[in-house]
Amino acid sequence: LLQFQVRPGCSGRDFTWARRVEILISEVYTAPDLAKALRLKVTLLSLSDGGALIDACFLAASAALTDSRIPPTTFDAERNLISVNSGSVHSLEFNLLPFSLTCAIFDTGNGRFVLTDPTSFEEDLCSLVTVVYGVSTSSGSTSSRSVLKLCQFPDGPSATTPALLRDCLRLTSRRICDFSGPVISSSSSPETK
Repeated sequence: LLQFQVRPGCSGRDFTWARRVEILISEVYTAPDLAKALRLKVTLLSLSDGGALIDACFLAASAALTDSRIPPTTFDAERNLISVNSGSVHSLEFNLLPFSLTCAIFDTGNGRFVLTDPTSFEEDLCSLVTVVYGVSTSSGSTSSRSVLKLCQFPDGPSATTPALLRDCLRLTSRRICDFSGPVISSSSSPETK
């Protein structure tokens, strides 16, 4: 019932990249109860690419979904018919919203280090790790969160070490606490192990 479409537009990204992002976003969003009768499609169009485009796609999807309004519907099983009822529309309810942070893993020859929010130029020079946390939206509290997905772009031999992955997780957790945008806000301190 919940479908995502990513269009690279003028960003310079190819459709293979767009499809990978579609799959990533689809894997971490849990579709709310859409009255078991509606199909909701979110299309994300990238007009430019200054970097951290995966994170921008996640923020845009979360903003679009939390701003969506759904009309009341009923399903008549005998006639196999869905009816849209007149009346007030309601918001979609999510228990968790995904929040991502893309980290660039640079290998300098003297060691590796992590950079958050890489530009598109920096993304082309290194391996990327995208961490996706599920952040609780209940009662305005974001203290409850868990890792939903950890993925590396491009595919191939891993340029990461356990220490670098821990750094990526820690940086993502800190970013969630620092983020004060319209979708997720928090005043709690990060918890990483």
